[in-house]
Amino acid sequence: MKKSLRKKSHNIVDEYTQKRTPTPRAAKVAGVKTPIFKPIQTRQATPSKMKKVKQATRVIFAPVQSKIEIPVEEEVVSKPKSPVEEEVVTSKKVFDAFRDEQIDVCFYYLRKKLKYQPNSSYKYSTVDCNFINIIRSVMEVYSVDDPNLNAGGQEAHLNEYINGFRMHATMPWHTVKDIFISVNIKEKHHWVLAVLSFSERYIFLYDSYESCGRYAAIFAEIEQLAEIIPLCLQACNFYKKKGIDLQKHPRYKDKDSSDLFDILVEDNLPQQQSGSLDCGLYMVTYAECLSYGQRVLSIEFNPNILRTRYAALL
Repeated sequence: MKKSLRKKSHNIVDEYTQKRTPTPRAAKVAGVKTPIFKPIQTRQATPSKMKKVKQATRVIFAPVQSKIEIPVEEEVVSKPKSPVEEEVVTSKKVFDAFRDEQIDVCFYYLRKKLKYQPNSSYKYSTVDCNFINIIRSVMEVYSVDDPNLNAGGQEAHLNEYINGFRMHATMPWHTVKDIFISVNIKEKHHWVLAVLSFSERYIFLYDSYESCGRYAAIFAEIEQLAEIIPLCLQACNFYKKKGIDLQKHPRYKDKDSSDLFDILVEDNLPQQQSGSLDCGLYMVTYAECLSYGQRVLSIEFNPNILRTRYAALL
């Protein structure tokens, strides 16, 4: 079962972010809005908004919510750039288009951040960029002749991710609420963020470039996650470790444990400019916003400041 689609938003710039004059493309902006974090509200899909598209999979647009007027601080950007600052900015143009290695480093530090905040009320983990490649490999053999995922030897690799053995500073999936997954849509040269929610049994999709021409390619990738992950969770005895009663939990009781996860597309997200290479930057920024237990607000991102910030931090 498939269904229709939608989206939400957020921003990341802190008081330590370096301030500099915007590039000519952004010169019309008098200042940069400081991101505001707001507690996450329970996300629920309205039954009337759900339209079937494919058996066992639902793709849902989140209900439209009116934007709330939020007071923001204006940052002074009149300070001229020194030759040193000019050189630093130039040296960081490598971050214009985020690559796998840079995204993996960013996601590693998000995992490490939680390690140093053991009392945080919001628990999450991330995977590396190779995770989706393994999903694709499993999907190829599974869809042909192996309903048990054993062919190709890739199931063991996925089990390592789920049990927390695959990467540094990671946590077993049954100890966290959500998993952040970076997904590269190779056909479109585009990055999106998929957030796997165990409590809501959804895969929340965060896309920085809303375009009808991209939806088919994006959903083809996300549906592979929605199909393979439930089978791996079942094989790893995940639900027992997580304490999810499949017979009583409201999001699981009417489904088989191997049924596909539903997909919900978040809307009202900050969007990259057409023709830019900022999809990886926006994807990482979405993940950082969510890592604080906040939703992503529809306050516009300043990609130049964010790019410089990540380059400085990393």
